[in-house]
Formats: sequence, C-alpha cells, structure tokens
Amino acid sequence: MNAQKILDEILALDAKIADLRDQFKELDEGSRFTALETLTYDLFQRTGDLDPMPMSMLRAVDLVCDLEKGAVILGAGMGHPNENVRELCGHSLVTLSEEGIDAIVPAVDLVLETGGHAAQEMPFVLTYVDSPEATGHIVRFLEVDDAEIVASAIEALAELRDPEAIPALQKLVDDTREVPMDEEDFDDGDDSGAERMISLGALATDAIEFITEAYGA
Repeated sequence: MNAQKILDEILALDAKIADLRDQFKELDEGSRFTALETLTYDLFQRTGDLDPMPMSMLRAVDLVCDLEKGAVILGAGMGHPNENVRELCGHSLVTLSEEGIDAIVPAVDLVLETGGHAAQEMPFVLTYVDSPEATGHIVRFLEVDDAEIVASAIEALAELRDPEAIPALQKLVDDTREVPMDEEDFDDGDDSGAERMISLGALATDAIEFITEAYGA
C-alpha cells in the first residue's frame, strides 16, 4: 500500500468519525450521558498510573464536553492516579467553563463531596477559569476538614492574587494544622530526607502577604 492510498483511507476514516459524531449528538442527552459515563469510567479503571493516554480516552472526553452535565464525569477523572488523565479532565473543565462557570459547578460540588486527590487538584483548575466567581468556589475548599485540600486551596488563591480572598484567608492565620512542604521550597542544603511541615496558618499568612504585595490590597 502506497503513501497516498494510506492518506486517502485516513481522510475517509476522519470523515466517517465526524459523521458518526454528528449522529451521536442527535441522540437525547440522557442516552448519551449514560453511554459516555459507562465508557469513560471503564476507561478510567483500565488506565494505569503510568500508562500513556489511550486515544479512546481522548475521544470519549471530547464527546463528554458536548453534554450539559458532562462536568460530573470530568470531575470524577480529576481524582485519577494518572497525571495525564487528570490534566485532560482539568483542561476540559476549563474549556467547559467558557460557557459560564455554572457549567462546571457540578464537578466542584462532586469533588468537595468525595475529597481525595480530585479535591486537591480542583482549586488549581479554578485558577484558569475566567470568571470572578472562581475565587468564591476556591474559598469553599478552605472549609473542608482535610488539611492538604485546604493547603491546595490556599496556594491556588495565592496564585490567583484576588484581594477578595483575603477575608477567607485571614480566618486561617491561627490554624495550627500542618501539611508537608514541597522540597523545592528549601534552599538550606539539608538532604537528610526528613519531611518538613508547615502550618496552614503560616501558608495563609504568606498568601495574604503575596496578594497584598501584588495588588496593594
């Protein structure tokens, strides 16, 4: 088979896929959601921590983005152990948010309820959402019991640099709960391997100072 024939077949397949996608979009929302939820969750389970991203996952998530309630499926993917899957779902949520932040609030609600790694990731996803309401949704993560989730929310608010977050951060300045510090935060030559800890209060104080310096809040 020569190169031109292969290219012709690729183009023919692309046209067929586009036609099938159009047919799929004509089905009712409930049928599409059920089918994609089953498929996507199955792909989540079959994709290992270090596996490359399967093409079927890319196609499934692309179709999920056409659903009115697709954010719920993407929110579930935010807790996947595979970094590539988390990034795909996070980027897709940001794309959905272009229709309005309300489109992804169901995913925020889901990860707040389930906790875990997804709840640590979601505050950072929200920093990429072009909406003044993003700050308020990140603040919701400051109110959970898991200290590492709270720490992620504090860091995300510092990155967002929104002065509106300062009152919520001020409530944490006396919080003595501790979380591990990132290794890159150290520059003292200590290579003992011992885990360093920092309080949520210290993180909140640093975030307030960072926001204040950035905007003179």
